[in-house]
Parts: sequence; structure tokens; C-alpha cells
Amino acid sequence: MANEWIAWGGFSRPVDAEAIVDLKLRNGDRVDDRRAGDLNWVTQGKGDDIVVYRLAASTLAQAPITKPAAPDDLFSAPGYEKLAKVLAAAYLQASEGKGHERHAQGQPFDQQPMQQLIKLYGVGFALGQAAKKAQESQRLPTIERQVAELLGSIVYICGAIIAIENGETKANG
Repeated sequence: MANEWIAWGGFSRPVDAEAIVDLKLRNGDRVDDRRAGDLNWVTQGKGDDIVVYRLAASTLAQAPITKPAAPDDLFSAPGYEKLAKVLAAAYLQASEGKGHERHAQGQPFDQQPMQQLIKLYGVGFALGQAAKKAQESQRLPTIERQVAELLGSIVYICGAIIAIENGETKANG
């Protein structure tokens, strides 16, 4: 790959997390020499969205860096772009944002306290937390806070799905 600008408007980081990239943002700012894994690649229609990127000269000088293996068409179904954006935002909140900061405790998602509580109290724990977050979102003063709370609700529902798929649908004891 030459050092050319690549248009961006997606959801999933297009390069390896360790790649060093240069960016141009929707608001016109240019950012150089940033680690790709430290950036928010989800397009949200905001001023700090990445609109174009390129591999920085320091990355090009190294061995080729590629994106981690993932389906290229994971979020590419025509007409489902808005759903893809919400799901990607929920994933990022859990893996890099509030969920990771408050709840991960260095554990993979399926071993975090939420999953342990589901084992203890049953899948109803996660579903109740999801419902509580959905209700609380309606009382928050800003759209950003409402959306953040609803993204947390989605993450709890994902935790319930993981538990169901693992056969953990009832409380122990």
C-alpha cells in the first residue's frame, strides 16, 4: 500500500491496532502519527469522525500490517447501516469505553462479573439490568447520555445471549 489517503466511513478498524496512521477528521483537523488501536473508528456523523486515513511513513517502513481476521462483510448489508453503527458503538462501549473501564477487571467479556452474576442469579439478572438501563435512559438530560445508557442495555442483552448459548438459563441452587 502506498502512502495514499483512503476514504473512511465505516465501523471496524481497517488496520492492525499497532499500525501508526495519519488522519483527516470531518471537522477539518489533521492528526498525524497516531496508533490505530487508540482511535475511535466508528463513524457517528460528528466532527471528530475519521473521513480519510493513511498509514504513516513509520508504519510503511515496517513489515506489512494487516487488519485482524474478521469477516469483511460483517456490517455491509445494504439498508442496515444504521443498525451496524449502533451495534458497533455498543461493542466499543464494552470493549474500550465505560464497560471496559468499570467492569472488565482484566477479564474477557464472557468471564467478567456480569457473566458470574448471571451464573449466580440466572439470565433474568442481565435482562433486568437491560430493562433498568432502558428505563433510566428516558430520564437522562442529553441525547448522548440517553444513547450511552441504551448501549449499555444492548451489552447486557448480549451477556444474556452468551449465557443462554452456554446453557446458563437458570439460577444455581
